[in-house]
Order: sequence, then C-alpha cells, then structure tokens
Amino acid sequence: MVLSGPVYSMEVKRLGHYEKTVARKFAQSVFISSEETQLFRRRVTDRPVAVIPHGVDLDFFHRNGTAYIKDSHKRTIVFAAAMDYFPNIDEVQNFCQNILPRIAESVPGVSFAIVGRKPDRKVL
Repeated sequence: MVLSGPVYSMEVKRLGHYEKTVARKFAQSVFISSEETQLFRRRVTDRPVAVIPHGVDLDFFHRNGTAYIKDSHKRTIVFAAAMDYFPNIDEVQNFCQNILPRIAESVPGVSFAIVGRKPDRKVL
C-alpha cells in the first residue's frame, strides 16, 4: 500500500526537516541499503554517508542453548522494526495479505517472523 494524502505529506516534510537537522549534528549518516541512502541524498547532499547492511547473526542469537533458526528454517523472512509505528504495522499487514501468499506458492515451507518492540494488536 502506498500512503498518500495530507497527513502523509506532512509526515514526509517533517521527517525531511528532521533528517537535515540531525545529519548536520553528526560526522556521518549510516544507512542499511543503497536505496535508503539515495532517498536521503535527495534531501541532504553535503554530508558523508555510509551503507552498512544489516542482518541477524544466527551464531550469536540462541534459544534454549540451540541456534534459534536451524538449517531446516532457512526459508524464514524476518521483518525487524518498531512494531508500534504505523508505517511498519501497515507494511506487515500488506506483506501478509498480498505478498507472502505469492511467495508461499513458489517457496514451500516459507515462514514470516515479525521482530520488534511493542507490537500493535493488528500485528499480534
């Protein structure tokens, strides 16, 4: 779902202003993807940026003394974010309703894990 309307426009402007302000307070801005960096560059062109992809270190995170995700579960898609934030809630709902079923057609046994603080009731 693509968000639009006056509230979304206001949020985009506020976030853009905030990003500019914060970028000038630090030596460098760090992002998790080149796409995210490109979006930032549309607003802030004169500050250093770096891309550091993120992921989950399966050797570090364990449950009950064994690896949380074993080889048989390599078909797990993880959405990691604050789950009390509307855009994340909206995207998880959209993913579950429209995208995951299409993936499941071609990837048997795929699962989806939502990882984040304060999950909204719509996510639960």
